[in-house]
Amino acid sequence: MLKTIVPLSLALLLVGGILYLVESCGSESAHESMVTLSLPGSVDLSVPVGSFNFRLAQFLADGEDKTLPRTFVFDHLNFASASTEVTPESQQTLKDLNAILKAYPAANVRLEGHTDNVGDQQANKLLSRQRAEAIRGHLAANGIDAKRMDTAGWGEEKPVASNDTAEGRAQNRRLEMTIVNR
Repeated sequence: MLKTIVPLSLALLLVGGILYLVESCGSESAHESMVTLSLPGSVDLSVPVGSFNFRLAQFLADGEDKTLPRTFVFDHLNFASASTEVTPESQQTLKDLNAILKAYPAANVRLEGHTDNVGDQQANKLLSRQRAEAIRGHLAANGIDAKRMDTAGWGEEKPVASNDTAEGRAQNRRLEMTIVNR
């Protein structure tokens, strides 16, 4: 009896360990490595490599790249369904964005909301504009001059992927920030 329990216990531990590793590898944080960026004003910011805030800060710091306007698609920024309420998981993205915009006070931006083609076209356009305005309001409430920010809502007018698949619709539901000048 003991001869079968020990190997069975070891096998269960092995399977449990494998399942744990597979599950943790599927999580977003398992794939992201963090980097500390040094912003003007002696501000250090820890952000995921390649993220929206990483790419934005790199662009604003790069004095050689004069390409304007330059658009960045938000990642790690989500809203409750059919609302302008930012999810709790998205707060760090906004906090980091706020720090970046404070570090580069000459940068003027345009926030543009987009949706997929599910639902009423006019309602989608309104919601996309309201979401862009909600982010503008959040940034303004945290010290970014509202005059530096413009907003637009495009609804489903400017898709970046096919609305025929769930993946395409997810890509089309986005908020973009365009650096107009720096």
